[in-house]
Amino acid sequence: NHNNHSFEFLIYLNYHPSYFFDSSSTVGYIIPHLKKITGGIAITNGLYTANALSSVPNIKSFVIGGEIQTATGASIGGNAIEQLKQFYCDIVFFSCHGLSIHGPTEGTIDQQKAKTTMIEHAKLKICLVDHTKFGKTYFVKSCSFEDIDILITDKVPNDEFMEVINKSHVKLIVV
Repeated sequence: NHNNHSFEFLIYLNYHPSYFFDSSSTVGYIIPHLKKITGGIAITNGLYTANALSSVPNIKSFVIGGEIQTATGASIGGNAIEQLKQFYCDIVFFSCHGLSIHGPTEGTIDQQKAKTTMIEHAKLKICLVDHTKFGKTYFVKSCSFEDIDILITDKVPNDEFMEVINKSHVKLIVV
């Protein structure tokens, strides 16, 4: 259910013109690879993500407004959520603070609300998470494994996670 082709997920980008990017630093790692695609629209609640997206010439980028979370540069709160609810995108790229066998978790309700809104308003859900986040559970769950279409990580997860991934029909990509 997994393979070792780096950034195989990029094949999805040329066929989908609109994207959500959460405010995580993990999602930021894919932005330099976006220069390979021919166009699209990106929406993010992350100031650092928006800054990185501004260097991609073929992507029109928008940043959601709201209260800025000091630690992450994320736009959060009621205004941010209301703005996110106005959009529907083809793909959401998101990460998490921790990944339990029950799904991705966040340390704050504000982060969870933003990510959940993006997930609910996207057709294809791509979760990017490095191996250090597996087995960690934080305050609130963003979604379940059944809500994830593709999980991109840097190491093959242990058997317990592989069972949940396979049962949930998540495509695993190891880069």
